[in-house]
Amino acid sequence: MKHYFVNTDAVSYGGVSKHDEWIRRCVIVTSGKSQFKDALARIQAGSRVLVYVNNVGVVAEAEVESDEVVDVMPPDTVSGSEPAEYHKSVRWVMDIRDKPISRKELVEILGNGPIRAVQEIHVDKKNLIKKLVLPETLWVNDLTSRG
Repeated sequence: MKHYFVNTDAVSYGGVSKHDEWIRRCVIVTSGKSQFKDALARIQAGSRVLVYVNNVGVVAEAEVESDEVVDVMPPDTVSGSEPAEYHKSVRWVMDIRDKPISRKELVEILGNGPIRAVQEIHVDKKNLIKKLVLPETLWVNDLTSRG
């Protein structure tokens, strides 16, 4: 199974991450040039995605449900300020918004943190997965109920 980081790109939204809305809508999102749509398209159904928020860390994990990338236009965009976004449907499997995995922890486990909007995780996935399944992480059946 492949694992990816997807960055919420809070920098583009005045430092505000839209990950709560991603969770509510059961999607992961990119926007901008076609290269960001292409990056999202490379994530195949069944892959796992770790949602990364700058200056916070990994806040959730999802399983990708479909290979389809949907072009979304206002007023249906998550950000409200993008002329278009690219969405991919997911099923949320873990919510650690209350205790995210910090960038420092990611660097300790993987040797680095995410550096691109969408990035496949290649190194030391086993230790990262162990961190994700520690008892203190919050597993929930219906993440959308938390908003």
